[in-house]
Amino acid sequence: MVENEQSTEKKELTEIFCLRLNLEQKRYKKRMMKMSPEAVFGKAYEINCMLSIYETLLDKAEKMEADVLKCLIVIPDILHFFYRKWMKTGDSFQQELENSMENGMKEIKAILNKPERKAA
Repeated sequence: MVENEQSTEKKELTEIFCLRLNLEQKRYKKRMMKMSPEAVFGKAYEINCMLSIYETLLDKAEKMEADVLKCLIVIPDILHFFYRKWMKTGDSFQQELENSMENGMKEIKAILNKPERKAA
C-alpha cells in the first residue's frame, strides 16, 4: 500500500472505532438509565470504570496502529472486554486506602501518647 492509502485507511479505521465506542457507550448508558436508583448505585464502580475505559480508548484511538484498530473493531462489546480485564487485575486503590488509614491511625496514636504541655 502507498503511504497515502495507509494514512487514509488509518483515519477511516480510527473513525469507525470511535463511532463504535460511542454507540457502545450510548447503549450502556441507556441500559443503566432503565435501572432503579438502587441498582445504579450498586453498579457505581462499574459505571465509573466503563466511562474511564471509554474515554481512555477515545484518547488513544488516534495513536493506535491500524492492525490494533482492526482487531478492536471486531471484538464484541469492547468496553466490557476491557472492564473484565481490569477486574482480573489487582486494584491498588484498596491497598492505598488501607495504608493511608493505617498512617492516620498511627498519627492519632502518636498524638494521644504525646505528653501534655502544661500552661506556664
